[in-house]
Amino acid sequence: MTPAAKIFTALEDDTVIEDTKGNTYLFTNLDSTSSHGKNTDQPLNDTGAVDQRQYILRVISPPNSFFSVPPHYHPLTPEIFRVFSGELTATIGGIRRTLRPEDGEITVERGVVHSFESPEGVHTELAEREDGAEVMKKKSCFLMRAVQLGMGGANPSVIQVFRLFWEDGDVFPSLGFRPLDKIATHSIGGLLGYYLGLGAMKQAPKEQ
Repeated sequence: MTPAAKIFTALEDDTVIEDTKGNTYLFTNLDSTSSHGKNTDQPLNDTGAVDQRQYILRVISPPNSFFSVPPHYHPLTPEIFRVFSGELTATIGGIRRTLRPEDGEITVERGVVHSFESPEGVHTELAEREDGAEVMKKKSCFLMRAVQLGMGGANPSVIQVFRLFWEDGDVFPSLGFRPLDKIATHSIGGLLGYYLGLGAMKQAPKEQ
């Protein structure tokens, strides 16, 4: 197999976070660009290169790392993903498929359960964007905080994860029964999280 190309680079004003599994997350400074959030299936700049500022987050997952996102859904907003290099195994609405660069952008409609994982031994680069500036800023903050929860070499507690979901208000885990998803999120993340004194979760890093 031909090694996957390396596409993404850290921009000067990116927020860069590396997790304990070997993945690098490049968060775009949304305040420094007016181009984000365009609805285009060919996000290239005038030179024909990938316009990285179109995306709130670019993920670089080397062959020796492991990237995964457990089953969840967003009842209020769709999500738009694109694989720029390598492969990504996606399960969307119960259908498992392999996403590659030639597939272009993939939209996960609101309310549809989805999960992702990078294949073993494959260099994968993917990006996510949303439609609308305010939605993109909100999602960027949530994703930064989610990545932070997995830092420090220890897995976050269930309560911490549910607290983050509860605070966001547009993310629910898929437990197999929609009413249970919401009950668990509000009970564990909201009530129990408050009782244990978690308060608000740590905020995302401020853009430089």
